[in-house]
Amino acid sequence: MAYFGAVAVPLITTDIREHRLPNKYTLPAIPLTAVSWLALAVMSNRWVDLAVAVGVAVIVFAVGLGVNRTGYLGMGDVKLFTGLALMLGWFIGLFALLLPLLAVVIAVAHYLIGVAVGRLRRGGSLALGPHIFAGAVLLSGLALI
Repeated sequence: MAYFGAVAVPLITTDIREHRLPNKYTLPAIPLTAVSWLALAVMSNRWVDLAVAVGVAVIVFAVGLGVNRTGYLGMGDVKLFTGLALMLGWFIGLFALLLPLLAVVIAVAHYLIGVAVGRLRRGGSLALGPHIFAGAVLLSGLALI
């Protein structure tokens, strides 16, 4: 969680400005989170939690890769979804699977409100990274309750 907190601002800023999520921020999240969960599993004998986290991250990656092939999702988004799914999956696997759906719902709501108030134009694009983080923060908060 600390790593995602540290890279959230540069990732969101870059995505809003350039519509891309740089590998230097998204890629380290995956092995860093995996090694953290592995160490925790070793220390606390929570192998099922580790298996669930890895399993849901693989599912999120596979689905994201499929959507990427259609052109509706960038690979930066796929990598960010995967890292965050790995993080969330340790706590509640279902939340990790819901993250992409929640992020899209938040993005659609933002877009529709933006168009309605004249801040966004119809047919324009919207950076997904900020919405992915919003969904992850919401789900993390719920998981920690």
